[in-house]
Amino acid sequence: MITIQNLAKAAWTAGEQHDMTGLHYGRHHNLDGALLGPAPYYRFLAGLADVSGARRILEIGTHEGGSARAMLAGARGRQPTLLTIDIENNSALQLEGAEGVSRIISDALAPPCISHVLRAFGGKPIDLLYIDADHRYLPTMSMFGLYTTLLKPRLAVFDDITLYDDMAMFWNDVKVAYGDDALDVSDIIPEIRPPVEGRRPGFGLVRLHT
Repeated sequence: MITIQNLAKAAWTAGEQHDMTGLHYGRHHNLDGALLGPAPYYRFLAGLADVSGARRILEIGTHEGGSARAMLAGARGRQPTLLTIDIENNSALQLEGAEGVSRIISDALAPPCISHVLRAFGGKPIDLLYIDADHRYLPTMSMFGLYTTLLKPRLAVFDDITLYDDMAMFWNDVKVAYGDDALDVSDIIPEIRPPVEGRRPGFGLVRLHT
């Protein structure tokens, strides 16, 4: 079985083949609302969707839709189904007309949203779970625990795992639980998540099922 380090490297390499033209992160929360272009980790997300053969993807934290578009690019040709959840409706422009995408405007932990997601995937396992939403410990751990239990993803990805104290605590607990199957991919490929204002955000990858 491929190591998680080699999986990350393969994803980064594969991501270079996918065109990120036209994708943008959108307004940055902490940089005075500056409009940013495609984030470096979009290449990794596209490559991971590609090399893992992902077809069924759940994203929690749509923002303006750039990461969803990146994962769709990597899954193109496999008729992917991607559900993306956010409490705010900022992604309509970038995701308008994107085939295979369903947007849910809701708290991901709200019971109606949970039921909607479960039924949308037909109660079957998904391939990839990407969480970049509430960066507090308990909501993040709750989203991870709940959706991995119900949807049994093969892989899970998290942004900002070292940027905030709560996320660092969350990631440390994930590493205890998953050991060698949990990796901060920016440790081996720093370009995936360069420092922001002098701080390393981190970018976590977890293999849950083979």
